[in-house]
Amino acid sequence: MKRCFKCNNELVDESYYEENKSQFNNEPCFDHKEHIIQNGLHGKLKVEGILCSSCGGELSQSIDNKFCNLFSVFTEQLKDILVRKDHGASNKDKDLKGYFYEDKDFNAKIDITKKRNTISPKLSYKYHENDHKLVIYGKKKIAENYSNKALNDLKEQGVDISDIDVVIKSDIDDDEMVALHFSEGIIDFNSIFQSGFVKIAVEFALSKGIFRENLSNALKINADGTSEFITQNNVTPFFPYGGFDLIYEYSRDLIEAHYPSHELVLFTEELSNGTKRLYCFISLFSTFQYYVLLNDDYKGKDIYETYYQSLIKQSNLEYDIEKIRLQYKKSKGFKIVDDSQKNIYILNHENELNRILGDVKLLYSFFKDKRLDGATNLKEDAKELFTMVDEQALNFDLSKLEYEKFNSYKTVFFEDDANGGHELLSYPIELIKYFSSVQEKEGYKLYGTIKFNQLSQFIFRLNELKKEKFKKINK
Repeated sequence: MKRCFKCNNELVDESYYEENKSQFNNEPCFDHKEHIIQNGLHGKLKVEGILCSSCGGELSQSIDNKFCNLFSVFTEQLKDILVRKDHGASNKDKDLKGYFYEDKDFNAKIDITKKRNTISPKLSYKYHENDHKLVIYGKKKIAENYSNKALNDLKEQGVDISDIDVVIKSDIDDDEMVALHFSEGIIDFNSIFQSGFVKIAVEFALSKGIFRENLSNALKINADGTSEFITQNNVTPFFPYGGFDLIYEYSRDLIEAHYPSHELVLFTEELSNGTKRLYCFISLFSTFQYYVLLNDDYKGKDIYETYYQSLIKQSNLEYDIEKIRLQYKKSKGFKIVDDSQKNIYILNHENELNRILGDVKLLYSFFKDKRLDGATNLKEDAKELFTMVDEQALNFDLSKLEYEKFNSYKTVFFEDDANGGHELLSYPIELIKYFSSVQEKEGYKLYGTIKFNQLSQFIFRLNELKKEKFKKINK
């Protein structure tokens, strides 16, 4: 019997209910196709048998919508090339807030709003004393009228405005000097962020047959049988320790063919005292990467399950007539459903990692003989971090990944044991130690900056291509 993990009621297929209403005294809880990675993030993995439609709607309001809105700064800018959402797609453009930096040192800044490809500054003015220039920011007509107020303000401050140079800046086309807000100004950002990751981890585990009773660090079961998410002390950021990950993650936008992607890894690990833990590694947009501890005393069977999804549209796809079908719903009648592209974005994780493994080897060999010096897309700070790679530990990492068919991916890594050898260490355990002891966490800050830059540069290159295409069309 399938039950909703949230309300614990039995799940009934809606079509079965419609055909057998006489068997029911009350309307039951209907089974629900749940997106494991939220539809708002263009996730394609959907499962039945874990959540009812009513609880699904409740979680959509309380967690999913808020969580997905956090990523609007990325999904909005990528909307033209992202795989289509399964529902709720909208062509309405969102306003993105941010700053425009006036100098290369990123000191002076003004508020801006970006909508589609237009960047508009907030109505304001700045006086540059050195060259006696007044810059008015804002929409052209409003800024022109606003200039009188700005001049009067300066005059009252004792500035001679007789020969001042007034410049109206209504549009900004320098994307490289624009920084859009991600967490800034969002109330309860950390709570929303962690709730979204915990929900993904819990639902992925349930979809793989893990009972909710085995998710005790992420799901609290109440006395009445209902459950609620635990979002404290169970989410740990990922940071690359192993040689393979140092090379892959710091150059992922070059190596990963399907960048940016979504990725899930559900796995168990056994500790030295014989107890086992259950974790889920989550990577969204190849950028936001976290471990969620699901159970620190797991009694179930060992598991290693993955999910890997491309996010970018693929063109020139052939349609399979056998996958075009009629679907009937009593309330809506018949509609044509095309399943020919249904799962093309869900890829074989092992196959992708096998190709990535070869690219990591190639990239490291290029680094060793200095051929990376000409790789303009690979940032200097990433090249410098390659010097951190322990070559022997890297070879151990690569051998283990290949030998175990990638079942050690994002679970363990090799490190110098300071005694002339190497030891195999747990990723989540070592990261928990790192974040509980390191005060400044400079390494993680640098890693976070690089990951943001990878995605931002991908978007920047996309915008540049759009501008070039627009110029050609309008010639």
